[in-house]
Amino acid sequence: MRNDRQIVAKAFGLALRQSRENVGLSQEELAHLANVDRTFVSRAERGVCQPALATIIMLAQALQVPASVLVATTEQIIVERNASRERNWL
Repeated sequence: MRNDRQIVAKAFGLALRQSRENVGLSQEELAHLANVDRTFVSRAERGVCQPALATIIMLAQALQVPASVLVATTEQIIVERNASRERNWL
């Protein structure tokens, strides 16, 4: 079973990808705007790494959304995942 950090990293990755696709940016474009490497964006979206708070803020600014939106979306994905698991278990 994955630990909590892995679940959060995966959920943040989904939130990041959704936000990036919503504004029509490629991973490379987002990386350039956020001043990070394109491979970092790819790894973050796959949940392989967890960005530091400063990086989350830079990504959010590049996406032109508040960092709180990325965090709230991450939380919502986790809540939905947990609800889905409970429904499947019953």
